[in-house]
Amino acid sequence: MKRVSPFLSRGTVVVAHLLCLVGPVTHARGAELFGGWEGDTNIQGYAFVSLGVAGPLTPRISVAARITSSYLYYEFPEGSATVDVTSPGVDFLVGPRLAVGDGGSLLVVGGVELRRNTEEAADRVKGTVTKEEDNRTAARAQALLYLPFRQQNVGMLLVDYGDANQYIFSKLVLKRRVTALREGTTTSAMLGVDVTGQGNDDVRSFQVGGLIELSFVNVPLNIGLRAGYKRSRFADDTSWDGAYFGADFYTRFP
Repeated sequence: MKRVSPFLSRGTVVVAHLLCLVGPVTHARGAELFGGWEGDTNIQGYAFVSLGVAGPLTPRISVAARITSSYLYYEFPEGSATVDVTSPGVDFLVGPRLAVGDGGSLLVVGGVELRRNTEEAADRVKGTVTKEEDNRTAARAQALLYLPFRQQNVGMLLVDYGDANQYIFSKLVLKRRVTALREGTTTSAMLGVDVTGQGNDDVRSFQVGGLIELSFVNVPLNIGLRAGYKRSRFADDTSWDGAYFGADFYTRFP
């Protein structure tokens, strides 16, 4: 039976981080391009780029679809060996977006994910190097609730499930606009906090940190930066503490 790598499912939540950092998603027809990178001090990270489209069905219901290309990398110890993993992949998700209250929305999407995983284990005691490759196709589902409140504040809650490794990802984000758009200005900024919990039977992680988001109205373009503390506990009862950091971008086409 092929071993399941503890961090593999992070590839299924590549876009989840950005969805909680970009500005409000409208029900208008158009295309969106977004991408980013996140890494930590334990040599884990991923990069991605995604193209999304949306079309209205009614004034309060639209259909959204996106295709995402991603690249996941990390390393972890296994006995006397160090295992290096790379995992390029692509996924396609589609589903409805419903208007909620005044300016809020609920997005529910599902689809399929394909990944090609390569694991190379270098054993420092035996002096051997082994390599395994694995192609995976699995279902994926995601729900995102976006709620603006009290004019300058935004709350977001996201839950993502990837069937490849029965992995659950959840994120709560609270943001506040600290520089308002006024006549003659072309940028605004938001500051916030995000809390993330994720895991399966192999690993469970918790992270909390801050974020800043800059919006450039004339382009239009959003840029997000984030950093914070992360703690992971593994199936063998070992744990890891460190820092994470990342950057994202988002733009929309008419």
